[in-house]
Amino acid sequence: MIKDLKADNQEHYLIGIVKSIKEGLTKNADPFINMVVADKTGSIEVKIWNTSEDILLNKNIHSGSFIYSKGLVGEFNNRIQFTIENNKEPNIVNLNDFPDLKSKFKLEDYVPMAPISYDEIKSYFLKVINEVEDEEIKSFLIEIMNDYGHDLISYPASVGVHHEFINGLGYHLYRMLKSAVSLREVYKDSVNYDYILKRLNNLQVD
Repeated sequence: MIKDLKADNQEHYLIGIVKSIKEGLTKNADPFINMVVADKTGSIEVKIWNTSEDILLNKNIHSGSFIYSKGLVGEFNNRIQFTIENNKEPNIVNLNDFPDLKSKFKLEDYVPMAPISYDEIKSYFLKVINEVEDEEIKSFLIEIMNDYGHDLISYPASVGVHHEFINGLGYHLYRMLKSAVSLREVYKDSVNYDYILKRLNNLQVD
């Protein structure tokens, strides 16, 4: 993990998500690439010096790429820095192409995610929907889950505002539903519970 890297000028392996990437020129007009790579423990600046035109033009690596590479860990301007071998492009990891790697690399170790799993959120949604008494509303909620359920759960809630992580929207709605369920007994004589559940889901889709 990134937090474990030390500026010892020794070779280490780096695995993480590219948060940003840009090209630059040294004082001698030599091209280089500067990246910020992160996992759940922190982030680190990554340099590729003397970058060839092929790497610059290919643009295989972009923000969001999952990469791993060997390089030297040092320090520059009092900040830890990871330097990849001159003109050496990092490897891009696509776990779908390497099923055996899925047991070694867990996405939640490298990107912010909701504190509960996708499956737990989905299971709770289905449980709440199953308790809806109004058949028309229940049918509507099932249709929402069938058509938009994956996106509804897995997307971030609101970039730069709240729950800005994988499964953030699902977690936000999960907490809203929990609140609605907890208030059900308090207002059972004056509030249509089924209608509230419909509106909560409808607001997210709109």
